[in-house]
Amino acid sequence: MTASVWTSVAETERFSLKEYASSNFSYQCLELREPVTRIYLYAFGRETPDQQAGSYILGVFDLKAQAEHFLHLHRLNHLNIPCLRVGRDQPMVQVEGDHLIDYQRYEGVYTVGLKSYRVYHPNDSDLLRIEYMDRYQVELLGETDDEVQSCLWVYSHFDARLRGCRVC
Repeated sequence: MTASVWTSVAETERFSLKEYASSNFSYQCLELREPVTRIYLYAFGRETPDQQAGSYILGVFDLKAQAEHFLHLHRLNHLNIPCLRVGRDQPMVQVEGDHLIDYQRYEGVYTVGLKSYRVYHPNDSDLLRIEYMDRYQVELLGETDDEVQSCLWVYSHFDARLRGCRVC
């Protein structure tokens, strides 16, 4: 992560955890390096007149440049990124010394008005189910065991809707 000024919280051969704060959000970036690289980007919103406080996962990526791009879009306007609200009271990432204890996976709900995206594990399955909901209509975007793929499905569908493309 280079475009923003990140503070290192923990660094090992297996993972790194960094933090960054802006005026409305504080961010965490967890980079897992084994068995393949996965970068989780989290946001913590502060209570403002136009925003509720909350914990969100912006996405999971396999490239640092993708995570930095999402962070940039979120900083420009937090409504540019469909970040999943996480119903979790404990910290998103738990580290003790050089040990990663736990971290929030890519699942939750993103809601704007009457439209939402939901990413979850149905019936304790290993697969992630990705759904788009518009009022009472539910559209299955897909099922996958790859968090990066599910993040890309949500963002691609969200972006296509913003651009008015009904074919994509």
